[in-house]
Amino acid sequence: VIKTIFEEVLEENYELDPDVRGVVTMHTTMPVSREAVLPILESILHSNGATLIRGPGLYKIVPAAGLPAARRAWGVSRP
Repeated sequence: VIKTIFEEVLEENYELDPDVRGVVTMHTTMPVSREAVLPILESILHSNGATLIRGPGLYKIVPAAGLPAARRAWGVSRP
């Protein structure tokens, strides 16, 4: 899901923390607008113990437990 969303739908740069693992299947019954994709992805990540950090030119997907440290390391104060 992450690869498809970032590479094919949003065409954005992303980094996936190696501690974020798992398989998720996302199925929609109707088209999803580009504006709705990230909130849906964030909900999926949250349900699976991960989160998304937005930064300049790059999104990072990290374990939710490591969020405060990841934000400090990247200089981001909020999601």
